[in-house]
Amino acid sequence: MMWDYYELCEEDSTKAICVICKTIISRCGTGNSATTSSLVKHLRLVHPVEHSEYKTNIAVKKNEVSSQKLHAGNSRGSCGVKRSGPSGFQKRKIQKAKTKEAELLAGSLLKYVTEKRHTNQNEETREESNIEESSRDSNEEILCVENLCPVEEEKEEGETSSCSEPKRGTSFDYEFLDSNDAANWPMPLPDHFRIEIIKQGHREDSSSENRGNFIELVKMMAKYDPVLSEHWSKLQEAAGGSRRVPSYLSKGIQNEFISILSHHVKQKIIDDIKNSKYFGIMFDSTPDESHTDQMSEIIRYVHIEEGAVEVRESFLGFFAMSGKTASDMSNDILKQLEKDGLDIQLCRAQGYDNAASMSGVHGRVQRKIRDINPKALFSPCANHSLNLCGVHSFACVPSSVTCFGTLEKLYSFFSVSTHRWEILTQKVGKTLKRLCDTRWSAHHDSVKAVRQNVEQLIHTLEEMCDPSKENLDTRSAASVLLPAICDFTFLCYLEFWNMILEEVNHTQKYLQTPEITLDMGLTKMKALQLFLVEERNTLVNTAIQFGTHKCREMSIDIDRRGRRKVKKNLPGETTSDAGLNLQEEVRRSMFECLDRFIQELATRSTAMENISSTFHIVQSKFLIEASTENELEQAIEALNLVYGDFVKEEVCKEVYRLRRHVSATGTAMEEAASWNAKKMFEFIIKWDFTESLPNICLILQYFLTISVSVASCERSFPKLKLIKNYLRSTMTQERLASLAILSIERKAASVLDFDDVINKFSVLKARKHNLKLV
Repeated sequence: MMWDYYELCEEDSTKAICVICKTIISRCGTGNSATTSSLVKHLRLVHPVEHSEYKTNIAVKKNEVSSQKLHAGNSRGSCGVKRSGPSGFQKRKIQKAKTKEAELLAGSLLKYVTEKRHTNQNEETREESNIEESSRDSNEEILCVENLCPVEEEKEEGETSSCSEPKRGTSFDYEFLDSNDAANWPMPLPDHFRIEIIKQGHREDSSSENRGNFIELVKMMAKYDPVLSEHWSKLQEAAGGSRRVPSYLSKGIQNEFISILSHHVKQKIIDDIKNSKYFGIMFDSTPDESHTDQMSEIIRYVHIEEGAVEVRESFLGFFAMSGKTASDMSNDILKQLEKDGLDIQLCRAQGYDNAASMSGVHGRVQRKIRDINPKALFSPCANHSLNLCGVHSFACVPSSVTCFGTLEKLYSFFSVSTHRWEILTQKVGKTLKRLCDTRWSAHHDSVKAVRQNVEQLIHTLEEMCDPSKENLDTRSAASVLLPAICDFTFLCYLEFWNMILEEVNHTQKYLQTPEITLDMGLTKMKALQLFLVEERNTLVNTAIQFGTHKCREMSIDIDRRGRRKVKKNLPGETTSDAGLNLQEEVRRSMFECLDRFIQELATRSTAMENISSTFHIVQSKFLIEASTENELEQAIEALNLVYGDFVKEEVCKEVYRLRRHVSATGTAMEEAASWNAKKMFEFIIKWDFTESLPNICLILQYFLTISVSVASCERSFPKLKLIKNYLRSTMTQERLASLAILSIERKAASVLDFDDVINKFSVLKARKHNLKLV
C-alpha cells in the first residue's frame, strides 16, 4: 500500500520518489534490507491526508486478515468467538460515511454553521491503532447536521439531552442565527436550505422520524422563536389526544399561503401595468414534466417613477394550452388577458417566436389579435430570426453540414463513457460543448472548444487507437473519428465558423437584454451585417490559411480524396469543366455560406425595419435634424396609417418645441441626435416636459412597448423545469403558476407587506361571519 504513493528510483534502489511532491527520499538500509520507515515519516509530516488514508487502508487490511483467521478457526472447530455485531473500526467507518453524507446534503446550512478545523500537533508520536482520531483530523471540514437538534424531545427522568451543546467540529454563527427570535434571521431563507433529506421520502404525521423539509424547518425555528415555540408545544401536547388544535401546517394551508403571496405580487405588477396604460404582450410555450404545454405570459410596459424611465418585462404566470391551432392559442391568450384584467384594446405590440402558427400573416395568432386590435403591431423575435439565418446558411453547403456533424460526433464519442471523458480532461485540460438546436449561436461554444484544442484532440484520438490501452469499441470509434478531424476541409470550416459565430453570439446576447429597444436591436443587427459584408474576403482567406498551416504542421494531406464529380455534357457540347482543386472548392463553398447568411439577415430584418420606419418621427436623429415641415408630415402620416390618433399640426409644433427645450438645457444638438428612443424619453421626463410634449411622449411610449425578442419568456422555462420536476409532476396548475411568480418576480416578492398577507389569510380563515338582516 505504501508504494501507491512512491516510485522506486531506477538509478538507486535505496531511494524512492514521492508521486505527490516528486521529492527523492532515502530509504534506511542497503539493497533488499531497505525499509519504509522514512517513507512513512515523510508521508506523515508532509502529506497528512494521504497518511491518514494509508493508515486506514492498513487497518482495513488487518481487519480482513483477522476475520479470515477467525473464520478459519471456526471451520476447524476451534473455540473462537464469532463477533455478533460490527467492530469498533467498522462503527467508526460507518459514522464517518454518515458524516460525509450529511455534509453533502447540508446545502446552504453552511451559511449558518461555521466549521471548526482541527490540526494535530503530535502526529509523530501517534500509533497506528488510533485510527479514529487520525481519520477525524485528516478531514479539513466536518459538518454534522444532527448537531443542530432543532427541538429538544421529551426525555425520561435522569436522561440528559444530547443537544445541549454542539458536538466537536460544529459551532453556531449567532450573528445570523439569533437565539431569541427567529424573526431576526436573514429572510427569505436560501432556496436549498435543508434540514434532513432521505431517499425514501417522508411522512408528515406525528409518528414519522422525518416529517419533510417544511415541518422540520418549523421545528428548528421553534427553538429560537418564542411564539412559534409555544404553538409547537401545544401541538405536541395535543398529539394523540382527543382535544383538537389547529396546526396551520398542513399542505392545504401551505398552498393557500403560496396562492395569497403570488396574488399580491401579481396584483402589484398588474397595477403598475394599468398605471402605465399601454403595454405589449409576449407569449411562448414549452412542455412540462407531465407533457402538458405551458404558455408563459410576459407583459412589456414602461414604468416611470421619480423621474426614471424603466422598460419592464414582467412575468404573470403559466397557463395550460387548450390546443396548438392558431384559433385555440389566440383564444387562450385573450382569455388569460381578460382574467388578468388587461384590456386587449390597450395593447400596442405583440411578440412571439417565428413559428408559423404564431407569426403567420394569414389566419395565425398575430393576425387574429390584429383583427381585434389593429394597433397591436407584431414584431418577430430577433433571436429566432438570427438563428434561422445561421441554420439556412450552413445547411446550403454539404461540407459545412459535415463539419457540424463531426463536432456532434466528437462530443458524443467522449460523453458516452466516463472513462473517455476522464481521458479528455487529463489530456486536453478542457471539456467539449454540445451543439444546441434551439439557440444556434451556442454552436460557438462547441466550435471554440475544438478550435482551441484541435491538436490535443488529434493526439488523444491517436492514443486511444492503441490496442494495448483501449477496448475494441473505443478503438473502432476513435479510428473512424480521427480521419474526419484530420481533414483540410474540416479544419478550414472550424476557423471559418469560429470567427463568424463569435460575432453572432455577441449579437444574440445583446438582443436578449430585457430593456433593449427596437432601434438598439436593429442597430446591432446592421452592425453584424456590415461585419459579414466588409470582412467577407478576410474571413475566407484566414480560414484557408489556418487549414493549410495546420495540415502542414501535423503532416495532413491536402489533396482531394474520393471520387470527383464530372459534369455531364449536353448533346453536341464539346467543352469540359476545368474543375477546381480542393482549396478552391472550399473557398467557393465558404463564399456561398457567407452570401446566404447576408441575404437571410437582410430579409429577416425587414420586419424590424418596417416598424422602425413607422416610428421614424421619434427617432432622435430625425427629431433633431429634420429640416423641412414636409418631411415631418410624411413621417406623421406613416404613423397614422397604423394608429390614426395624432394631428399633424400638433405633432409638428411639439417637434420644434422639443428642439428649443434641448437647446435651452445646454445639450448639444449633435449629442441629442445620437440618443436612442429611451434616452430621449428619459430626457423629457427628467426635465418634466411631458405637459408641453404629450404627443411625442405617447408615441415614445408606444415604441418602447415593442419587444425585440421573446428571451424573457424563454428565461422562465428553466424555472418551470425546477419547480415541476419528475418528483412533482402531479402539481396543480394554480400551485405551479403561484410558485413560478414568486420565484421569477422575486424582487417584487421581497418587498411585500406581510401584514397585508396575514390579514388576507385571517379573513379567509375567520369562523365568525357578520349577519345581514334583510
